[in-house]
Amino acid sequence: AGARGDAFSHKSYINPGRNKESHHLSTHGKHHVPSANRALGAKRAAPQRHTVLHRVHGAPAIPPPRPYLYGSDERPG
Repeated sequence: AGARGDAFSHKSYINPGRNKESHHLSTHGKHHVPSANRALGAKRAAPQRHTVLHRVHGAPAIPPPRPYLYGSDERPG
């Protein structure tokens, strides 16, 4: 949402009166795609999240929870 908002603001300053999605997509389609990519790169929210997921997936933090689960089985809650 944030990146899209930035793109819209950018477009709005280009033609203030024509902010409609269809028009901006059709007119600034090719030029807007790099802009969106740039915004996504600046945001880096999804990439970071993905990295974190990979980290959690490959990190040795997952094996410890299993023994911990065994202990938690004995303890209530």
